This record gives sequence, structure tokens and C-alpha cells, in this order.
Amino acid sequence: MAITMDTPSARATVRYLGVSPYKIRQVLELVRGLPVDDAIRVLQLCEKDAADSVLKLLDSAVANAEHNQQLPADELEARRRREESSGRGAATAQRRRSERVRRSRQR
Repeated sequence: MAITMDTPSARATVRYLGVSPYKIRQVLELVRGLPVDDAIRVLQLCEKDAADSVLKLLDSAVANAEHNQQLPADELEARRRREESSGRGAATAQRRRSERVRRSRQR
């Protein structure tokens, strides 16, 4: 049986991390749906201690994508743009939410 992937993806996991899932989720919400370069900048500027662990995990996921799937970072960016243009993906939801927040603050 052959396994085919329609959309390329990469995955990285962390085990036995000494930080609570609640704290990690707070940091993940900051970067979910962002391009890799933007996510790295946000994590570098984030003052939470959990950001260091998430940054390390992000670096691992990017390395896995480049090595295991032979995907350059720009291919991952192109995939994100395709999902965003089709109305799917976390980036679209985050953009919609940021627009709602911006509009509510203008009132």
C-alpha cells in the first residue's frame, strides 16, 4: 500500500517538558497561523519563559520540513498563502479576529 500526501507537512513534538500545557498554549496562540519568520520574531520578543521552548520546537519543525520532506521554508509559506486564500486554516481565522478587534477599537 502506498501512502501519498496531498499537502506536505512537517511535525515536531516535545516530551517531558517542565512547563505546564496552559502556559505553552498561551504562547502558541501568539504564533499560530503566522509565517515562520514572523513567528520566530514574536517568540524572540515574547517575555514568557515558555516562548523559549516553543521557539526550539518551531526550529525543529522547520528543520524536519526541510530535511525529511525536502521542503524549503518558502514552500511552507506558499502553502499557508494557498490555505488563506481558500478561506481555510488558522491564518485566516486569526486575520478575521484581528480585523474584528481593530474595528471594535475604532468605535
